[in-house]
Amino acid sequence: MRVAWLVLFLVALGLGVLAGPAGYIFILDASNSMNDPWAGGKTKFAWAQEALIQTIQALAEDTPFGLVVFGHRYAEPKEKSCADIELLFPFRTYSFAERAALISRIQELKARGWTPLAESLRFAAAAVPAGTRLILLTDGEETCGGDPKAVVADLCQKGYVLDVVGVALEAQAQEALRALAETCGGKFVLATEPTALPGILIKIAVPAPQIPECLAKYRVDPKIVALLLEHLPYPACDPMW
Repeated sequence: MRVAWLVLFLVALGLGVLAGPAGYIFILDASNSMNDPWAGGKTKFAWAQEALIQTIQALAEDTPFGLVVFGHRYAEPKEKSCADIELLFPFRTYSFAERAALISRIQELKARGWTPLAESLRFAAAAVPAGTRLILLTDGEETCGGDPKAVVADLCQKGYVLDVVGVALEAQAQEALRALAETCGGKFVLATEPTALPGILIKIAVPAPQIPECLAKYRVDPKIVALLLEHLPYPACDPMW
């Protein structure tokens, strides 16, 4: 009875006293290799654009997010391309109406340059509060001489977590990027089929809450259950509840 009462009480309160989501900063690889066709169809970059658009559309209005892109303006010279990192969307909340303009900007992007992974990660972290989750969407490793391992290790100490979505990666790149994600306890997911990419990215940015068996029988919005579990002083299925 206490579990049912507590769930209903939170619904009645409207959850106004509970903390909102920490948010995400997406990092999109627009290096030249993303122009390669994937599975004989559209380019890897076209699929990445579509995945990012679908994910942005799926985020709740109270979820702050931003977007960093690298390699989208300059192919050469290398020095200029390796410095080509831009905060395309500042980190904040966006209404669903505002997102139409964001989607148009994503669709206009072109993949052109090199891959400054280390500097892009550092740049993205500097644009958001500590504790924000970084989500990297890429098809390869560093090509600008940076040290992503050292950068990520430093970001871990500051409270950031990095998730990596690999786009049709070679074996060597898979292992390197998996190690980067695991440095801070983040997720590494490899997309081997283009049609799977949107679902993978959405699952990372909009994870489904795990509902304990003792709460599963109550027909309550899973988001409410997730907030309940986050703020209970005891385990949800503790007998005292």
